[in-house]
Amino acid sequence: PGATVRKYGAVIGLAREARAHRRYPPLARERGWTGTAEVRVDVSPGGRPWQVLLARSSGHDILDREAVLLMRNAAATTVLPDSLRGREFAVRMPVTFDIAETQ
Repeated sequence: PGATVRKYGAVIGLAREARAHRRYPPLARERGWTGTAEVRVDVSPGGRPWQVLLARSSGHDILDREAVLLMRNAAATTVLPDSLRGREFAVRMPVTFDIAETQ
């Protein structure tokens, strides 16, 4: 249970940073493309993201690429809780692109 709570703290921090870096690709907006991509962020014991990968596609390459870029940027600026420092872990985060939410 403790590891889950610690990882939850990392997810909250990543989600907060992701909101700050969020951008809807203009082409996807023009074409009305929506979807949810799932991105895996692997974090090194030093606290830095060493790998950010697409875990599940949204169905649109442009949204998938933006989701990975978004999470890469968010992971680079997320401050980890003290309880996770010195630990290697991975989190999976959904990134939803919904035009209705951006208007």
